[in-house]
Amino acid sequence: MLFDLNSQPGEYDYDPIAVALLMHYLDLEPARMIFDDEASNQLCEHHDMEMPDFVFQAKEIREFYKNKYMMYSIKGVLNTTFRRDLLALLSENKQTYVTTEIRQLMSLPRMYMEDKTLEDIKHQCNTDEFTNSQLQLPRPSDTRSLLTFLGMHVKKTRRISKSKDTKEYLCYWFEDEDNRANLIEMDMDNPFRNIWQNLIQNTITVVGTRTEHSRDTINFYSWPRFEILDK
Repeated sequence: MLFDLNSQPGEYDYDPIAVALLMHYLDLEPARMIFDDEASNQLCEHHDMEMPDFVFQAKEIREFYKNKYMMYSIKGVLNTTFRRDLLALLSENKQTYVTTEIRQLMSLPRMYMEDKTLEDIKHQCNTDEFTNSQLQLPRPSDTRSLLTFLGMHVKKTRRISKSKDTKEYLCYWFEDEDNRANLIEMDMDNPFRNIWQNLIQNTITVVGTRTEHSRDTINFYSWPRFEILDK
């Protein structure tokens, strides 16, 4: 049954996080289908062999965010309504959900992929605040750097390089020669995406404009404009 904020809650045979994971696996956008609980349950039934793996992954994601936001709460930094509501939701054990709850839960697989990538980046790179000696204003347009690929994730919020664009996009993370984290964003429909993914399996040399940013205590460079050099 397709439901809205004023209807009866939807009833799910599986954790909605597991349902969202299945939909991502099948290249289905959860926002287009997951609010229909009957269609979601039928889809899970059709893929019942794969569901145990997604249920296990969903449990990992639940525990990750319960622990993370509980720690934020203890530190007094659980500072958004989304995080407070999500912590309360993840602490419940139920099968029926209203639209707002489904919207929160279906976002977790993508969030989890990003958070796990950022955790790896923090362990591998120097993500401390930038010192004055590292900042140059105005920023030079000929900054040169060697970038080694570390990981990637998908994001769907305001982009660094396109402040009004909220479409889903790709985030590629690199380590530079000074052990700093670097981010390059890319459109999902970029026609050179496959070539790019093959290219970054080796260290690349780029030159362009580099800016400084911070995301969840991780300080990094981004490259809004750059070109790739032969070496």
